[in-house]
Amino acid sequence: NFFDNEGNPSHAIGCAINVNEIVSLEKSYNEELTYRQEVNKENLIELLSVNLNKDYIIEHQVFRSFKSFKNTNFSKFITYCSEQIINSEEQEKFKNTFFIPNMIKVYNSGEKSISHECKISSDTDGINLSWLSVYCRFIVEPKTRDLLAFIYIYDVSKTKSAETIIKKIASVEYDFLNIINLKNGLAETQYRKDNIVPNIL
Repeated sequence: NFFDNEGNPSHAIGCAINVNEIVSLEKSYNEELTYRQEVNKENLIELLSVNLNKDYIIEHQVFRSFKSFKNTNFSKFITYCSEQIINSEEQEKFKNTFFIPNMIKVYNSGEKSISHECKISSDTDGINLSWLSVYCRFIVEPKTRDLLAFIYIYDVSKTKSAETIIKKIASVEYDFLNIINLKNGLAETQYRKDNIVPNIL
């Protein structure tokens, strides 16, 4: 308060903080934690949370026989993963995608997530896989304002195999196809149409 010459209050000063951004960050952060709890783990191999500003793996859950990198550098983890990729060109693409300065740049451009698929060696640490899908969601930690990456790594080998089969079928001359769904025993007939890929997924 300000006072006049007689000691009486003459002015009152107050201040306020706009908490809309903080509330929004907390909401996004909590939604991500809920998403992680409810995520479909059927084909999930690994789940990570990473502090990109500190290059640090906060959490690393492993659902298959794979090397754990909890409490270590994220850059070290990415280097290890890239070494399992068969093609050298794809190795570089993977490293560049998950190079921390690039991830921060992607977030600053307005993107909230990134994803990447890669083919790995089938005998990596005893895992008989060939294709992985890496999905990353960006979230700002409400208190520290550090940029976090919540990463989900899936086995998509079956999907990739199905895509390969579809491409081969599409390249073969045929008049019609009988497709049997082994889960429900139902059969479906699809007739060939030019430039139409059979739908068997």
